[in-house]
Amino acid sequence: MCKIIHVNNWDNNKLQFTVCFSGHRPEKLPLDKRGRPFNINLVKSILYYEILELFRYGYTRFISGCARGVDLWAAEIVMGLMSTCGIELICALPMPYKSHILNFSAEEEYLLAALIRNSRYCFCTGDKPSRFCFSERNKFMVDNSSAILAVISDYKSGTGQTVGYAKKKNLDMHIIDADKLAAFSDLAKNKKGVYYQ
Repeated sequence: MCKIIHVNNWDNNKLQFTVCFSGHRPEKLPLDKRGRPFNINLVKSILYYEILELFRYGYTRFISGCARGVDLWAAEIVMGLMSTCGIELICALPMPYKSHILNFSAEEEYLLAALIRNSRYCFCTGDKPSRFCFSERNKFMVDNSSAILAVISDYKSGTGQTVGYAKKKNLDMHIIDADKLAAFSDLAKNKKGVYYQ
């Protein structure tokens, strides 16, 4: 059951075992060479592998910013591994829940509610929507982690800023290049020319 804590009242005593996630929303991921939407299942498979590898390296606490796309996908994987691996999920919302979910589909909203319910802690880093609430959330995640797992294409985006800040703070960097994945998904065909799903 999630324990909601104000960010000023938390001391992450497991900093050296903590990873934060960062990545683009689905519509911000690149198209493949033929202009088709990004292969989301490929990203989820690689995230699953990377999360298991991080667990094998000793990481047991994972912080998700709970944004649509990569954040939710990675957090869902952690939630699925919690009972078998003994890992913890931390949710970090940039603003109050009702404001945060305004652009979520019903499926995304349902998933976020399940993630919050099953997380060890849930933080809200901003009191209301603002120009700075996402960057404050991202800073909180990096400041409370020793590694980052990111899926990135655009380094001028919020994800790019988060990755840049993590690099500046000397976090262990685990970067998945979304542009290379988009190119690879063009090659991931079976003999009949049909993309794997």
